Amino acid sequence: MAATPEELALALSSATFEAQQRTETKLRERATNVLSAASIVMPAAGYLDRMHEDNLPTLEATAHRVRGAVVSLTVEIGAAAVALVVTLLS
Repeated sequence: MAATPEELALALSSATFEAQQRTETKLRERATNVLSAASIVMPAAGYLDRMHEDNLPTLEATAHRVRGAVVSLTVEIGAAAVALVVTLLS
């Protein structure tokens, strides 16, 4: 136990400094872990980007075909609705 105010201030200051050092060490370790994980993920991300570039023409063609199918479906539904109305009115 600190006997004088000066000793108490020194003890508190030392304890605060040690706590800050422990916190800094933990943060540094966490940052190192994040960077290690990023170094593993980044090459995989590049691989996925290349794969996306390879598949882009296929994706665009598929999107075009889906748009055409949606338009055709809309026309068919419209024709069925008109046929229903004509049938009900006759």
